[in-house]
Amino acid sequence: MSRKLRLAQSLRRLVSEALQRDVRDARLEGAMVSVASVELNADMSVATVWVSMLGEGGKPDQVMAALASAAPFMRRIVGQNLQIRQAPELRFLLDTSPEFSVRLRGILLDDERKAREAGREPGATAAPAEAATPAAEPGADATKPPA
Repeated sequence: MSRKLRLAQSLRRLVSEALQRDVRDARLEGAMVSVASVELNADMSVATVWVSMLGEGGKPDQVMAALASAAPFMRRIVGQNLQIRQAPELRFLLDTSPEFSVRLRGILLDDERKAREAGREPGATAAPAEAATPAAEPGADATKPPA
């Protein structure tokens, strides 16, 4: 396992623990924030922390502002717990893939329901529509419009 990958995993664990245990911000009240992943740049000086919000508590803009203001504090915690010369700068970004997955699942379930109502088997493709224009006759010039 590469040093960069080990550091990213450690950062994910430490930032998650700091969010649960140490960060106190009114903007995070009621918000369930989960660290989805951490990506480090090439020289490992900047860590992009992807977070997802679970549940309905908290407004995304307020939560992201709270995380941005807590970033220096969490960086200090990370630096105290890792044996590295300089802790990376933490930049938080909202991971919207869980929301996207929920919406996509809703669309698929709705499509299955509509297929059943139409008397089709869910997942089956519809019969191809008839061609809108008649097929060209053999030997006909395709560049000229039909007469």
